[in-house]
Amino acid sequence: MKTLSSLKSASSIKYLVLTILLCWVCVNVNLGKHWNEVLEYDIAGYYAYLPATFIYKDLQFSFYDKILEEDTSGEEKGDFRQSSVDDKIVNKYFVGTAILQLPFFAVAHLVTLATGGEANGYSYWYIFFIAISSVLYGLLGLYFLSKILTSFGLRNSAIWIVILSITFGTNFFVYTSIDPGTSHTYSFACVNAFIWFFILFNKSSSRKLFFILALLLGLILLIRPINVIFLLGLPVFLDSFREVKSLLLKFRKLGIYFILGCLFSLLIVSIQLLIYKLQTGSWFLYSYAGESFNFTNPQIFNFLFSFRKGYFLYTPLAMVSILSLYAFYKYNKFKALSLCVFLIAIVYVFSSWWSWWYGGSFSSRVMLEYSLFVFLPLGFLIQKFSGIKYKLFIGFIVIVTIFSQIQIYQFRHGQIHYADTSKELYLENFMRIDKLLK
Repeated sequence: MKTLSSLKSASSIKYLVLTILLCWVCVNVNLGKHWNEVLEYDIAGYYAYLPATFIYKDLQFSFYDKILEEDTSGEEKGDFRQSSVDDKIVNKYFVGTAILQLPFFAVAHLVTLATGGEANGYSYWYIFFIAISSVLYGLLGLYFLSKILTSFGLRNSAIWIVILSITFGTNFFVYTSIDPGTSHTYSFACVNAFIWFFILFNKSSSRKLFFILALLLGLILLIRPINVIFLLGLPVFLDSFREVKSLLLKFRKLGIYFILGCLFSLLIVSIQLLIYKLQTGSWFLYSYAGESFNFTNPQIFNFLFSFRKGYFLYTPLAMVSILSLYAFYKYNKFKALSLCVFLIAIVYVFSSWWSWWYGGSFSSRVMLEYSLFVFLPLGFLIQKFSGIKYKLFIGFIVIVTIFSQIQIYQFRHGQIHYADTSKELYLENFMRIDKLLK
């Protein structure tokens, strides 16, 4: 029987291999001759706070006009700037992603200066380290996800199959390595970290852990305020209604420290409000002008099944996992019912956004940060199998993962349109990688 230390050593080696592989893909796809195509649309908006604050001292982002003029990629970059109060300019996107990118930006700036490069925030080393940051935060999210799955008593082999399924069978692979820099991998890391520390706090009621939770909650909201919905999923990590009541009592017993923790989270979120104040003179504004939710007309079927962006169509392992809920139900009815309620809630909310396809993207990108919730049942189904059934099921997962990788490859090369794939286009190119190998 393997010892605990040997299992940890094996896991460390697996993480190292995974890190090298994802970094290699990221460098190979993004950081060769196409490096200056990485910062575009949403990605450019998330990042822009860093050069605006530390290089140009310009939160009106007027420097970006020059960056666009000097761009030689030939690619459309989009524009993250919105006109607001008194024609003041604001960044459409929130600052949380930039805060998590800050250490990598600092290293990039130092390397650029040391190598005599152009320290304008948009030369090679800035792009290099921002792209790599996406990979590393994604891996950090997987690390916390593995610890959470361990707390459920899943065996190591089941945990690693879930991790590899998420890594290569979902759009996690796209947004860590192929289109790095979007907010979703950063949210993925922070949400999983929060849940792990939430599990620890529930066992110990530690004030230190509570303030870590407050810090992470502030960051999660600062990355994307709609991320607040993940709090509805916390009962999945409790055993019963009795434990919910016990948790509320623990919060009550924190007394003044509970209030201070909440204020700490609000202080972090107020960074965005301070930026708005400096930009426009107003503390509060809505940067997504003309965009909103339509809760009376959710596009649930399109969100899950459409040829345009259907989550289950482009991430079929997610459907396999959802169909595994019965195995999770046998483990704990309260957890399983809580998970069902949460998944229904997020699908309803995200499919109610006016642009339910979420622009240029692969699959339903807004589901990435909630991969833990989606794929948790899969681990319990894997756990149930042994012998030939186990081998057959793993073979099935491998086949579905390869299917997903082929679709990702087609997405990279334009056979699956980044925004407007139709039924006709999808079926015409279905599994036709031979077109790309000519």
